[in-house]
Amino acid sequence: MHKMFIYFAWFVMAFAPIATIHGEINPKPYRYPVSLDRRGYVIEFDDGSIWRVVDSWSASNVKRWKINDAILIYPGFSNFLNGSRFVLHNETRGDKVYAEIGLGPLKEKQTYNRILQINYTTGVVDVVDGRGVNYHWRIDPSMNHILSSWRVENCVVYGLNSNIGLFEPSFPYLLFNVDSDTFIKAQYN
Repeated sequence: MHKMFIYFAWFVMAFAPIATIHGEINPKPYRYPVSLDRRGYVIEFDDGSIWRVVDSWSASNVKRWKINDAILIYPGFSNFLNGSRFVLHNETRGDKVYAEIGLGPLKEKQTYNRILQINYTTGVVDVVDGRGVNYHWRIDPSMNHILSSWRVENCVVYGLNSNIGLFEPSFPYLLFNVDSDTFIKAQYN
């Protein structure tokens, strides 16, 4: 019992700073449903984007969702199995669904994000939201070949790079370019 307590204390001391740093530096880019199809197959978020749920199991989960639940977007690692490139994780209710974006965000929304400037050499992308707030992103260098297809004024949706594991990835965010239908891993600067 004493040995187990020592391991637990070591684990808490070793990983508690990560949680604190994560909360201060890497805020979670939540989306909030504003409209939910009663059958569970269509979700409209606060940025105006429309997402299509790809399977009946996911749709049955969405039927329990409420307006303004906190949702995070992750890349789907099993898209060859369910036809989905994205996982929508409802942090309020604790469930996940598989979905695809059907319609990108609306420009008149304050939560709309568009690319303001791209430096292809350094891998830096500046994004501005509908309120005029600028965000400075550094792109994972291994994804520069994807960045080359991105253009100024393209629309971007934010997500998180990974929802598995104990360790924070070097590039914890996911930037999904709605216009080029690609996503890249990024770090907020």
